[in-house]
Amino acid sequence: MTTINRRREYGPSATITRYDQIPPGRDFKIPPVDQVRKSELKRNIAEIDDEIKEILERVQGHVDENRQSNEEMKRLQQEKVFIHDIRQEKI
Repeated sequence: MTTINRRREYGPSATITRYDQIPPGRDFKIPPVDQVRKSELKRNIAEIDDEIKEILERVQGHVDENRQSNEEMKRLQQEKVFIHDIRQEKI
C-alpha cells in the first residue's frame, strides 16, 4: 500500500511517499464445494433448460399456426373482394 503525504514546511511540491506491505489475508478460507448440492443444482438447471426448450417448441407451433391463419385470412379477404367485384359488374 502506498501513502503520499504533502509537507508544507518543505515547500509547495514537497511530498513524502511511504510504502507498506499488506499482510496476507486471514480468516478468508474458501470452504470446500458441497458436491451433492452442486450435482443437485446442475440437475435442476438441466431440467429447467429442458422445460424452456419444450416451451419454445410450443411457442413456435403457435407462431406457425398464427402465420397459417393470417395467410388464410388474407386469401379469404381477397376472395371476398373478388366476389364483391363480380357482383358489382352484374348489377
